[in-house]
Amino acid sequence: MAGALFVSAFPFLTVRGLPDSPLEWLNVVTLPILVLGLAVLVSFAAEQLRSRRAERDIAFDAQRAALDEARDTEVIARGILQTVNAGVAFFDADGRLDIANDLAERAAETIGFRLDRPPYSGQRMYLPDRTTQIPPSEQPVPRGLAGETVERHFAWIGPARGQSAVITSTNPVRRESGEKLGTVIVMYDVTELAEAVEIREEFLRTVVHELRTPLTATVGYLDLLEEDPALPAGLAERVATVRRGMVRLTARIGELMAAGDDGVDLNRSRVGIGRLIEECVEKLHPSVRGRVTRFGTHRDGLEIDADPVRLVQAIGELLTNALKFGADDMPVIVRVSSHEHHVEIQVTYTGPGMTRAERARAFDSFYRAPSVRSQAIQGFGLGLHIVRNILRAHGGDVELRSSAGVGTTAVVTLPRVVPE
Repeated sequence: MAGALFVSAFPFLTVRGLPDSPLEWLNVVTLPILVLGLAVLVSFAAEQLRSRRAERDIAFDAQRAALDEARDTEVIARGILQTVNAGVAFFDADGRLDIANDLAERAAETIGFRLDRPPYSGQRMYLPDRTTQIPPSEQPVPRGLAGETVERHFAWIGPARGQSAVITSTNPVRRESGEKLGTVIVMYDVTELAEAVEIREEFLRTVVHELRTPLTATVGYLDLLEEDPALPAGLAERVATVRRGMVRLTARIGELMAAGDDGVDLNRSRVGIGRLIEECVEKLHPSVRGRVTRFGTHRDGLEIDADPVRLVQAIGELLTNALKFGADDMPVIVRVSSHEHHVEIQVTYTGPGMTRAERARAFDSFYRAPSVRSQAIQGFGLGLHIVRNILRAHGGDVELRSSAGVGTTAVVTLPRVVPE
């Protein structure tokens, strides 16, 4: 600024003296003003440049920190995936593999496909019988990628010699807005558990086979003894007691056989619900029949398509449990109600009831609640398991509604035959 002022004023200071006119004064101050303006502009621009450079450095540092964090997160995620004892894979919304651990890749290879390319199914995935191939469209990974949620799909995988048992679950992953991010696939190796179950079932089949024949023969000989007119009266009473014990033991063997059955064979016919309930009650011991109170069992036209022998077995088991575990001075109530497409049968008793944990396992084979074991109540813990198998074979189901210290209601649903 001072330099520009000196340059503009130099001619006047050395030759002519001070400017005499406004124009001369304008010539003196114009250059300094322009220089001043340029200096201010340059200073402002330099300050803006320094500010933006600082902002850029901060943003760069933030991006670098975010990138480092993302890389650390990826390393941690991969470490977790490689550590968990399950095969885990994640596919993006377009069905492309994003990440998978070694267990998932080995499981896919065992089945006969690769996780990073379609069709995501193989030829070495079998049903629980170990021999029937599961069609590609019914295998869990293609179903999961198609948008279906698959829960605990059990299958055997691999060649005939050296098969492994796996349980597969799939679930879509979505943002809070509902937008799909991808699909997660989880596969658990349960070979040891599955083989233990098979060994147990094979043991049961062997025991049942070895016991059933001599028991049947024994009951037959006891029948002959009871029919012998020469048998003394005192001895006949004892033979009858032995025979009742053998019949109970035979029934227990029958329960073991039912537990080992892979399916339930049905001989269907049109059955009236009312008559079915009455037959169940008639099969009870005379001393407890009076405790059973029925509501809605005499309704006309209430029919189902079912195997009457199997249903009498199932509902009879529910009645027996209600009488066994209910209070001796309280009735067992049977209610039948009709709905548009199904019939509902409720068996209710007042008694100790069941906890949530006991209800969750009540239908497991061989499960007996702690209170039952402590009271030394007889049984194998197979009754409700068999009941559910029979009802599901009919297209129905059963559930337990119970509160500890209040009582329990078994709710049976069965498809209804709608009158034409």
